Amino acid sequence: DNIKGSPFNVRVIPNVLNATNTLIYSHSISSATAGVRGVVKLTARDRAGNYLYTGWDNFVIKLESQASSNLLIPTFNDFKNGTYVITYLATRAESYKLSVLYQNLHVDDSPYSIGVIAAPVDASVSKVYWKSSYLCQSESLMGHRCASVNPEVHYRIEAHDAFLNIQPDVYVFRIELSHNDINS
Repeated sequence: DNIKGSPFNVRVIPNVLNATNTLIYSHSISSATAGVRGVVKLTARDRAGNYLYTGWDNFVIKLESQASSNLLIPTFNDFKNGTYVITYLATRAESYKLSVLYQNLHVDDSPYSIGVIAAPVDASVSKVYWKSSYLCQSESLMGHRCASVNPEVHYRIEAHDAFLNIQPDVYVFRIELSHNDINS
C-alpha cells in the first residue's frame, strides 16, 4: 500500500486510565509517624502502560484503622497532568488500611497496610505519678510537684506524645531530685 503525497506524522495518544496499571509510590504507603503528614504519589497510566498527561480522574480513597473505627479523611490533589497526591495525618500509632479505587477496581496493589509509629514523646505533657506528691510550697518551686522520695515507694511515669497518647515504655527519663538546693 503506497500512499501518495508527502509523509505525514501520526500522533498516538494514551487511552483511558487503567486502575491496575496506575502507579502508587512513596515511603508513606507502608509506614508513617503519628503527627507527621504522610504523602502518597499516584501516576495515572492506560492499559498499555502509557503515562496519561491529563487529570480529572475520579478516584475513591479510603483510609481506615484496622484495629478501631478510626477513619481518616485524606486530602487528594489533582495536578491535571496525570499525577495526583494523597495526603493524610494519623495521630494514633496503629495499623491503617489505604484503599484507592478507580471505577470500582483497586489501583496498583491497593489496599495497602500502613504502620503508623508513635510520635516523639513530649515531656511537657508526660506525667510522673508519685504516691506521696503534693504542690510545692516554696516560691522557687511554685507550680511544680514535690514528693517525699523513698526508694521503697514506687512511682509511675507515663510518656505522652503531643496528642496526649500514652507511648510505650521504651523511653528513658532523667529525673532530677533536689533537697535543700542540692541536686542529685
